[in-house]
Amino acid sequence: ETRFARWRRFDPLHRVHAQGALDSLQKLRALWIDVGTQDETLSQFGARRLSASLRELGVAHHFEEFDGGHREIDHRFDHSLPY
Repeated sequence: ETRFARWRRFDPLHRVHAQGALDSLQKLRALWIDVGTQDETLSQFGARRLSASLRELGVAHHFEEFDGGHREIDHRFDHSLPY
């Protein structure tokens, strides 16, 4: 329980609503979030929620889902790094 509470403090889904987070997020020059639709860790569900929270807060960001999983995704750098 203690370990999960510590992990949760750093979970982006919770951090996005932390005091001071909005100001910091709005100062970012770019924020790119992408995730595979068949992610083995099921990260796509959290990424969707994070993007929705950012949208509700008015934080500019790019969110994209791609066909694939969590591994062997070096080809995604061709999209994210130029951004």
